[in-house]
Amino acid sequence: MFKNENSKMTVSLSARHKSKFDFYKDTISDVRLVTAFYKWDADYWASDKKNEVTQIKIDKDKKYVAWRLKTPQGSNLILNGLKADNLIGIQIPDDSKFDDENKIKFLEKIYLN
Repeated sequence: MFKNENSKMTVSLSARHKSKFDFYKDTISDVRLVTAFYKWDADYWASDKKNEVTQIKIDKDKKYVAWRLKTPQGSNLILNGLKADNLIGIQIPDDSKFDDENKIKFLEKIYLN
């Protein structure tokens, strides 16, 4: 987790080897694996009826899913992807400072670099 003291923005990162997940199969395509990762993560959060999950974008070429998680504590924009055999999760606050397009570009920049 990283926090910029000036902007007060927090960026959370997670990376776990793809084989560590129950839904992993060596025959599954990368895009299907990323979609399964998103579904696994989103379903967990959506199991609590106080939370709301909304898929925003799937990029099959860059192998990621961007989505929004709203909880009673706040809202976050999340990017789940696959890089170097690791399933990646990047999360930022979903505030009104930027529109969705710019937030996704920011998440994508972190993910692709």
